[in-house]
Amino acid sequence: MIVYRLAKKEYIRDLSGEGARLSGGRWNMKGQRMLYTSTLRSLAVLEMMVHQEQSLWSNGICMASIEVPDVKVKRIEWSVVSKLIDSPQSNQEFQKIGSDWLAKNELAIEVPSVIVPQEFHLILNPNALKFNEVKIIDVLPFMFDKRFNKEK
Repeated sequence: MIVYRLAKKEYIRDLSGEGARLSGGRWNMKGQRMLYTSTLRSLAVLEMMVHQEQSLWSNGICMASIEVPDVKVKRIEWSVVSKLIDSPQSNQEFQKIGSDWLAKNELAIEVPSVIVPQEFHLILNPNALKFNEVKIIDVLPFMFDKRFNKEK
């Protein structure tokens, strides 16, 4: 399977999950390593647009194509996410799902995008035994289309 990651040039080749460990995320608590990827390039772009300040969209952004070995992947369905998304404790509930998954030491879990629920992200566990088979295929510079400029 090929997945995609959009990040600053200086971090694009770092597959350690260190960024998620430092800041936490929807599916992981601070201190837990996860590598967030998307199954579509366009979904990776949408995620950056939603989660990052526009000033960070400047030069120096790259798109990595990452090859993940074929393994059995658990999928979290939108029906699960939609029940939790509006809960006052949604962050903790999502992070518990992620923590429970990490404890199984599996390589990957597929989770729906909150932006486009019919599309999926593949979260990788850098501590999984098969993670050494995860490989970057290519890294290409990425520029956002000028029409996305919010300061018109």
